[in-house]
Amino acid sequence: MACTTAVVKVAGEDRRDHTPTSAVAAKTVVEFADCIGVCTQSIAANAKGSLMFDGVVNLPKKTSLSVPAGSKVYWDKTNDWVALSTAHTYIGKSNAVNAAATTTIDIHLDQ
Repeated sequence: MACTTAVVKVAGEDRRDHTPTSAVAAKTVVEFADCIGVCTQSIAANAKGSLMFDGVVNLPKKTSLSVPAGSKVYWDKTNDWVALSTAHTYIGKSNAVNAAATTTIDIHLDQ
């Protein structure tokens, strides 16, 4: 739960309460049960906040990864980037073709 590079491009309406045991910075990708949310505003430890579970966010990806438009993508919490492997937690679908040379990808969160 350490990625602090999510850039919200289109805010969604699906928000769920979250009370973390340690502080969570804004723009952080958070694994929540069996899905992924994005913290849009900082949340103090043991304080109630919310996570966004839909909308469009820009996230880091491995530069060698080429992602076709509409592909299901997953969050690799070990490396803090988008992956195509189902061994990771599902996060949503890619919005556009992303060439291997790019370092980020626009994702439509789909939880």
